[in-house]
Order: sequence, then structure tokens, then C-alpha cells
Amino acid sequence: MAEKLGITQPAYSRIEKGDTKMTTEKLEKIAQALDMTPEEIYEEDRKIVITHNHNKDTGSVFYNNFSSTEKDLYEKLLAEKDKQLQEKDQYIQDLRQTNQELKEEIRELKIRKTNF
Repeated sequence: MAEKLGITQPAYSRIEKGDTKMTTEKLEKIAQALDMTPEEIYEEDRKIVITHNHNKDTGSVFYNNFSSTEKDLYEKLLAEKDKQLQEKDQYIQDLRQTNQELKEEIRELKIRKTNF
């Protein structure tokens, strides 16, 4: 797991023990390695996540000991992501509308030019 996260084994052990703060980036990488979503890891009722070390035939267990502050931060980050996605979608729609309007203006200009 440490290798998949791009960190040392001692650094990953500190995450497992709750000695190191969990970041969104680390959470996403862990979720990806476990074929899960970050939301699944963060579920209130999920207390233990079992991981498997693919280099050896052993597994490890870490407890989902995220603080309420970290959970709140995660939820705020998700809300912000959703907001940014909505803004992106609106921006794309606005650009499409502008593009359509510009195409229409170009057509009109071509018609005027041919009528001269």
C-alpha cells in the first residue's frame, strides 16, 4: 500500500495508526488501491478497512479513526467539488451559446458581403 501511495512503509504505518493526518489526496489514492470510493471509506458505519499487501501474502488492518473535523473537511471538499463541477458545466454551456451566436454572426456577415 505504501508503494501505491508513493510513501515509505513507516509513513504508511503512521497513517494506519492515526499518527499522521489523512489528506484528501492520500484518501483518494487509498480508495483507488482498494477499489473503493473515498465515500465508502468515510462512511460512518465503516469502522475497519482491510487492505492486502500484493507483494506478500499478508494483509493489514487500519481503523477508520478520522476525527469529526476531518470528516467535516472532507464533506466540505466534496461540496466544493460539486459546486465547481456545476460552475464548469454552466461555463461550458455559456461557451456553447457564445459559439453558436458567433457562428450566426459570421453567417450574417458572409451574406452581407455577398450582397455588396
